[in-house]
Amino acid sequence: MSRAVTIAVLDDEFPRLEERAARIGWRCGLDRENLTLDIWMRSGKGHQYHLRGSLPDYKTLPPSWTFRTPEGLEGVFEAFPTPPNPTPGGQSTVFINYQQKPIICLPCNRLCFGTVHREWELARWTEIKPSYLTLCDMVSRIYVDLQASDSPWKQA
Repeated sequence: MSRAVTIAVLDDEFPRLEERAARIGWRCGLDRENLTLDIWMRSGKGHQYHLRGSLPDYKTLPPSWTFRTPEGLEGVFEAFPTPPNPTPGGQSTVFINYQQKPIICLPCNRLCFGTVHREWELARWTEIKPSYLTLCDMVSRIYVDLQASDSPWKQA
């Protein structure tokens, strides 16, 4: 997918995400130059988290989603919320430890393909259930588990 097409898709989807962010109290920003999306949100216990989506080739390919520390470190335990226990709605948590690295385990996260889910085909990401097909849907699903998390993840 061309960069221009990706930006057109982002221009279409980002306003809906901004509306949701305003209602819930998230702060979000879209960097069209670097094709990244940053969302700052609070857990149910009030802890601040920075979610980063890397969006090259979106929507042909899913974003790469991870949490960042205030220092800008990505994909480290101290940036992630603790997996909720019990999980919301009886679902499995999306925050998992995969080979000693935290990951957001959803079919809308490019980082899961070829790692956590070797059986998933990247080109068919929109067909994997449950499907989250817009940025707003993706971030909202991550937020469900974030709200049920007690604290930042402390890795022993």
